[in-house]
Amino acid sequence: MNKELRDAILQKEQTDQLLRIAIISGMRTLRQDALDKTFTGITSLEEALSKTMPI
Repeated sequence: MNKELRDAILQKEQTDQLLRIAIISGMRTLRQDALDKTFTGITSLEEALSKTMPI
């Protein structure tokens, strides 16, 4: 949480705008993390894609 995201929440911005702000601020999505885990061999691509939603 940072000031920009907090202000956007308080201003009741749309969800897609909140997501954009969060990603620009450094947030990683669950899908991004799951895909990174496929590259290190922790999980399979099929598992990563089936358990996460695209943006």
